[in-house]
Amino acid sequence: MQEQQERTRSGIELLVEGWCRDGVAPFSQPDRPQVIVTSGSDAKIPSGFDNFIQTRAPEDLRRLGPIRIKRTLTKEWGTSHFRGRIAGPPVSGIELPPLADLRKTFEKRCNGGKPINWPAGSEWVSSNDDGFIEAHAETPTKQTAEDTGEPSESDLHLDEIIKIRLAAA
Repeated sequence: MQEQQERTRSGIELLVEGWCRDGVAPFSQPDRPQVIVTSGSDAKIPSGFDNFIQTRAPEDLRRLGPIRIKRTLTKEWGTSHFRGRIAGPPVSGIELPPLADLRKTFEKRCNGGKPINWPAGSEWVSSNDDGFIEAHAETPTKQTAEDTGEPSESDLHLDEIIKIRLAAA
């Protein structure tokens, strides 16, 4: 039953599940790994959570849009608005609760209150992009589904990230 629930999650629940599983806040910096930077859509090279939702997120999240997603995260998941300096310029963002608290909220809302054996550490790790882990995870994530040979939109996006990083290396 739990595996079936995991496979059918979508939208904000799936987003939060990924953050809880990996312990990685997307678009965050090392000095504030619990803050997801949302500003940056109007930069020369657009970046940030809002830009990701508007341009590269799965369709269900794009339809919701960044404002509704941020309101839901605040109301239902215990996040708060952040405005301040991170690594220099002032930014806006989503401040996540401590990782253990967000995981407990997820377990309560999505797993009937039963604990989940989360694979990553107990503290937030930063990621300068949409969540592709730049730091270590304590245990590797295992493949959970058979490869059907047809890449999903997420697979294609991940391939783009890897190509960019390899080209920069």
